[in-house]
Amino acid sequence: ATVDKMLRKQSVASEVRSMSKEGDLNRHTYLSSTQTSGGKNFLEDQSNGHDSSEPSPDIIPLKVTSVLPYGVNRGRVEQIIKAMNAPLALVGDMKIADLVVTTKNYHRRGTQALINAEKLGKPVFVLRRNTVNQIEQFVKAVVRENQGKSVSEADRSLAVLEAERAAYRIGKGEGEIELRPQNSHLRRLQHQVATQYGLGSSSMGREPKRRVILHGN
Repeated sequence: ATVDKMLRKQSVASEVRSMSKEGDLNRHTYLSSTQTSGGKNFLEDQSNGHDSSEPSPDIIPLKVTSVLPYGVNRGRVEQIIKAMNAPLALVGDMKIADLVVTTKNYHRRGTQALINAEKLGKPVFVLRRNTVNQIEQFVKAVVRENQGKSVSEADRSLAVLEAERAAYRIGKGEGEIELRPQNSHLRRLQHQVATQYGLGSSSMGREPKRRVILHGN
């Protein structure tokens, strides 16, 4: 466990996450040691929130993510979570938080609270600014990542297969083809299939009936 590693003065991996201008999730994993004052050694950079590990074939229920805002307007975050009906809950205790959200300004300061978060192995989301738009993108990114974890391998395979069959039919001369409604994680996979086949794609409708349409370029 992370705490055991800290007691034995072993290095603990921590993760800092940020978002691109397009709203994609970028991960940066660092190695923090209890023997240093929060020094970081860059280990790896995983872009767009894709986990290289093999997904579990079992469906994992979408859990509520505990978030600790640090240097971010708590009331504003609460309002956005409620407005989006997102499975996030704000907490004030670092030990029970699943992740920490802060701003670039606070992260640059390297405050003791953020150093403690890294020692505990807590992921840290870094917002460029303390604005409504940035907070909304953060909430969407967390929900999108959790949706990916809650989808079974069978669902992934079926969604990709449906898109591949549609791409084949379009290649044979059909016009645009509307796919079945999927969550954002599976829609993103279907958009990737369209790109691989040199086709165009777009999404239409509102959740939970939002779906992908494939068409020729």
